[in-house]
Amino acid sequence: MTPQPTVLRGHSPNDLIQQIAALEEEMGLSADRPPPNRCKPMLVGATSIYFTTPLESLTTFLPQRIVSALTLRTTDQFQDQLACSARWIHVKSNITAYFPEHDLIAKTRGPGSPADIDAIKREYNVLQELHAYDPAVAPTPVAFKKTPYPTVWMRAINGRRFRSNEKDEAATTLTEKLLGFYEDAGISWQSLNTLPEWTPPSRHDLETYGWNDEEATTILSALHEIGSWRVPVSTIHGDAIVSNTLREPSGNMRIIDWEHARTGPIFFDIASLASRFQGAYHVYAKWKRDVGDNARSPEMDQLARRVLKGLDLRDHQHRIYHVRYRASPDHHVRIHRDKTLKAAHRLLENAPK
Repeated sequence: MTPQPTVLRGHSPNDLIQQIAALEEEMGLSADRPPPNRCKPMLVGATSIYFTTPLESLTTFLPQRIVSALTLRTTDQFQDQLACSARWIHVKSNITAYFPEHDLIAKTRGPGSPADIDAIKREYNVLQELHAYDPAVAPTPVAFKKTPYPTVWMRAINGRRFRSNEKDEAATTLTEKLLGFYEDAGISWQSLNTLPEWTPPSRHDLETYGWNDEEATTILSALHEIGSWRVPVSTIHGDAIVSNTLREPSGNMRIIDWEHARTGPIFFDIASLASRFQGAYHVYAKWKRDVGDNARSPEMDQLARRVLKGLDLRDHQHRIYHVRYRASPDHHVRIHRDKTLKAAHRLLENAPK
């Protein structure tokens, strides 16, 4: 059964703020921690609080962590069109507001740093490119607004998450769609250490991240090996997982959450899918053969991805506690640390001599 979002009903701001306070107390929230990831509505997913009345009257009452989303009611382009307010707000890594009367989604990263602006603007640009490639492959972009917070506006998707028994097929479809997009966007062959985005950490950086001297030596050796690889490069998604897709009633898959898109090695998107799902593995292995990427197996690509993604232990601990809302972050960090080191050792053992 799909978990239902929390619905707050009331005829006045005071009624609603009392319910919000009770909900926060029930959830055990602190002032600086957003709601836990326990409600997964059909449309976008993750934690949401649904309101049955417009939100404009609640601005002074809502918890400060989501007030910023209320500024997403209008942009210059839609000022005359959007007479409504968002009916729900999704709070996680991003802040997302849904405008059902106009079938629109507004997405921001909250009070913006330059990096936040870059991520949201990049998502808008990639969505435009994707729409030109295939209007059915991703959300339809509508507009981008830089102030007061960087915001991308999109058409809402009438879709749902893929169920457990659908995930292997979904991973295959996701792999096929991404590989098709790469080819349309253009693929070049480059050594990783020549990419502008290739900025491996120093020994000092790794020790700051939480690795000891011996571990840092292993990781630096693995990074040196990976950096020498000549690989197919394109515009990648950056977080290509099945949970970043939605299934429409027609059966079509839409790929969402493109804020991490960038120029990068294709294996960074696909290798993890290929390691977990047999269908995706066969599609990726065939594609590698077809394009002449025969120097390394999909398994070696996955080892490299594990090493590259797992270096900042502090960031991983932060995400475990503040984004995924899991207890015992130290336990999860130990598991993450062991898997990253194991991948580095295996990669070095299997590297050409």
